[in-house]
Amino acid sequence: MHTTKRMSGRLGAPKVIGTVGWLCVLLAILSFPLLVRSQYVLHISIVIGLAVIYGMGYNLLFGFCGQVSFGHGGFFAVGAYASVLMVLRLGLSFWTALAIAVLFTGLVGFLLGLPVLKLHHHYLAMATLAFAVIVESVVVQWRELTRGPVGLMGIPVPSFFGVPVHGVSFYYLTFLFVVLGYIVARNVVRSRFGRAILAIKENEEAAPSLGINVRLYKTIALTISALYAGLAGVLYAFLNQFIGPECFTLDLSVTAVLMTVMGGAGTFLGPVVGAVIVSILPELLYGFEEYHLIIYGLVLGFFLLFLPKGIVGGVSDLARHASAGKLRARRTPGQKQP
Repeated sequence: MHTTKRMSGRLGAPKVIGTVGWLCVLLAILSFPLLVRSQYVLHISIVIGLAVIYGMGYNLLFGFCGQVSFGHGGFFAVGAYASVLMVLRLGLSFWTALAIAVLFTGLVGFLLGLPVLKLHHHYLAMATLAFAVIVESVVVQWRELTRGPVGLMGIPVPSFFGVPVHGVSFYYLTFLFVVLGYIVARNVVRSRFGRAILAIKENEEAAPSLGINVRLYKTIALTISALYAGLAGVLYAFLNQFIGPECFTLDLSVTAVLMTVMGGAGTFLGPVVGAVIVSILPELLYGFEEYHLIIYGLVLGFFLLFLPKGIVGGVSDLARHASAGKLRARRTPGQKQP
């Protein structure tokens, strides 16, 4: 009886600690704009939030389903341009345009996934890269719609019941979507669908023997991932109130891969950590813009070679080894090995 109580206490302690930890994180997020007066720092924090949304979506496809994509910059651009064009050309409200643009980006992801996800490994990566290049070309060439290299200016500030959403309020809107995106991602991975895509990542050839429709599940994973990228693109467009082809270069697709690998692919906190690093890195490398892709490539290569599980995965492994070492040290000589 006493042993059962002790065991339940031990099992309940991590859950309590985890809940307290998340409450502290939430409190820090809510209080941050009240403590920071710099508009520049506030802007960077919003950019980090957008990168987290973008990274969480990519992580669902790459980290949990094992599918490499170099086309997520294309989905980001589709969401941004679709929302802005609906507001400027059709006169729709920000909220209506946001919902339609995100769903439209998901539809584009689904339609792209039907033919592309028949491919594997580097063929899949090249096909998604081609999609990103096509989107960038359309943005530049279709001047009547996108105004080409000039871009779309005069994007209005979103409003909520007549109250402008900018600055601090845009920060809270962004992190509301971050929290919702995180909750959705966790629930998706822990669902039956999540178990299926994890099986596909583990062994795509053996997955059909478990009754998994591999092509369908991969397509749905790409669709959900595209929804996240589209949402990040919409928020990005209305944050900057300007979009142009230079906003959606190949760097954007590389960034998705980089932040996921650096943070830890297949972990829930990986994209968060990766997004913080990748968002701050350009600020630290100011003046070296022409070398960004080279630097990103070197950083990516370093993590793939020396820290393949990323920062979060590496820290988790260290914590596991430390915990196992403590357990071994506590064993008495008379105890049997498990």
